[in-house]
Amino acid sequence: MFTGEESLLSFLGLAKKAGKLHLGFKITKHYINCKSAKLVLLASDLSQNSFKKLIKNENKVCTLKIKLTKETIGNFFSEASGILVVIDESFTFKILNIIKEAKLNF
Repeated sequence: MFTGEESLLSFLGLAKKAGKLHLGFKITKHYINCKSAKLVLLASDLSQNSFKKLIKNENKVCTLKIKLTKETIGNFFSEASGILVVIDESFTFKILNIIKEAKLNF
């Protein structure tokens, strides 16, 4: 049986393979600006500066800080990042359910 963290990472991996999840500050900002972002996930150890830059412009994108570190995300995706953006509503719905069930948000 998967832990909540493993379930979330597994589904995030699926979303990435499907091209519906991207990692990094610049790409997240791009999707927010073009109104394609459906969900933004922030690592628990993301710097306050990055957080402030990301939400500087008022946007109506669901943004959650999750109980995964940048290191955990980086190890799983082989990409160092503490910011993830989901651009699909179906994936967003499932990811939010996993986060809620596993109590992985703050």
